Amino acid sequence: MLSKVALIALALVATTEAFLSVPHRRRSLVPSVAGKKDKSEDGETVQQKQQVAMGSICEFDDSKGHEFIGKITNCEHKANGNNRYDLETLEGKLFNVAEKQLHFIAPPPANPKEHTRLFKEIDASHMASVADLTKSLDLDPEVLELAWEESSSELEGMLATDTFVELVHSRKPIDSVEAYRAWRFLMTDLGTVFFKSIKENGRVMAFKAKTEAAVEAAKTMFCKDEKIQKQYHFCLV
Repeated sequence: MLSKVALIALALVATTEAFLSVPHRRRSLVPSVAGKKDKSEDGETVQQKQQVAMGSICEFDDSKGHEFIGKITNCEHKANGNNRYDLETLEGKLFNVAEKQLHFIAPPPANPKEHTRLFKEIDASHMASVADLTKSLDLDPEVLELAWEESSSELEGMLATDTFVELVHSRKPIDSVEAYRAWRFLMTDLGTVFFKSIKENGRVMAFKAKTEAAVEAAKTMFCKDEKIQKQYHFCLV
């Protein structure tokens, strides 16, 4: 019977032989998959940013001040670690944009028919008025003010779109359409009376409840219009 030392020696030999038998893999010059490290042309190691899923429905801009809704059809990994995306609108217009031009991202559902519905409804919601957004979210100024008060005291003033819907309806958003509508609403003139947007890498990722003093000042500006005064009770307080 072999001794314990001999068995260890045999194991080390087997491990060494197995390691040497693995062929040397040449490093590819093609950018690596999302989230992996790669080298740029000058040899510097860069971190490839996480890729947004194909088929995601996004609000984006064309860098000329125009906004659109489109679905991601392709992703190009750049040598500096950034990504660029091809997007197609419902009308078939094609765009190639940097990731910083994506404002809102709705992940693609597995069902193609559901994808089509979401695409159409998010596109329609993009042009919705404050009144339309308020109606579709089943929201009124009193509930909005209560959501602000609760987020100020219990959530340390910060909330994501999902959290806002939860405060209003005591549930998560039904789908990405409702999440997008809530996101759009919070950036309207009415939404910004109570909340301000928080950006990360240029994209609005969350919202923060304003201080009471800031809300009162925002109400004063918002309520200057006589038509607005008739619509919202807090203008009369």
